[in-house]
Amino acid sequence: MSEPRVGDCVRVCVIGLGNMGSSLAQRLSSKGYQLVLYNRTSSKAVELSKELGVEYAESPCKCAKKSDILTIFVSDDEALYDVLLQSSGICGCVKDKTVLNMSTVTISTTVRAKNLVENAGGRYLEAPVFGSVSEVLEGKLLTLVAGDEQYVHSVMPVLRDISKEVLYVGPVPNAMVLKLAVNQLNHFIAAGFAETLAFVELYGVELELLRKVLERLWMKCIAEKFWRRMVEETAGVRFRLELAAKDLQCFVESARRMGLDTIATSGALQRFQEGVASGYMGKDYTQIGKMLLDRGKRLRELMSGGRF
Repeated sequence: MSEPRVGDCVRVCVIGLGNMGSSLAQRLSSKGYQLVLYNRTSSKAVELSKELGVEYAESPCKCAKKSDILTIFVSDDEALYDVLLQSSGICGCVKDKTVLNMSTVTISTTVRAKNLVENAGGRYLEAPVFGSVSEVLEGKLLTLVAGDEQYVHSVMPVLRDISKEVLYVGPVPNAMVLKLAVNQLNHFIAAGFAETLAFVELYGVELELLRKVLERLWMKCIAEKFWRRMVEETAGVRFRLELAAKDLQCFVESARRMGLDTIATSGALQRFQEGVASGYMGKDYTQIGKMLLDRGKRLRELMSGGRF
């Protein structure tokens, strides 16, 4: 069985037009797909539809009715349930449609979403991605896909058009488990490195000396990833800090549901939640480093009389 082609008039509904969803729509439009856009804040859908010369829909259900494949790129569990279950949600209009959930949510939510979609006659796949706006626009995402293999076949052209690599990882919820695991590790390391920087700053040791030490050890890769974005304050917003907090919350909730304690991750979560409460919402998640560096500087100044 051959894969469907763009020329076969594959119609794609893009639900959720935040930074990633909007970029996804731009990429798919550039590849020739027939798009229908939906966003909870309708003005975004109207504006982007005019920019791309595509349709927009006033509800998830109307979007689904005009599409073969539905991509969902929303921020959290609540937003996903809203897309599925609101009075004009897709569960009333998803029969014979394929749903690609690209949102990062808890394991229990993706499993429930699968059941809801399939009970309504639709097909559900997970397709979380690694990468940011630039990777979407350039088609260089790493995409994980989980679900029934016969359903995966029908969406592979779409996934390949946005990805440098697509990995099939088995049934739902395997893709979401891996997505949460990898994000947890990244955010955990970021929180730990932020505290490392603050500690060195607190005791008045030049940060450059820390970098020289790290460059001679296996931790060099950590410094290479985070140094510029935390110390030199040149970070653009690739991934918002509040979304890092949400990812860690999803990890903690999903682990605890299965009886696994998450003492270390809960500490990292608390740090990112502190960042949200301290005015860093909307900034890149690596700015947790700036927050703690500033704190280290202030504490050192307070201790200037008696250093130790």
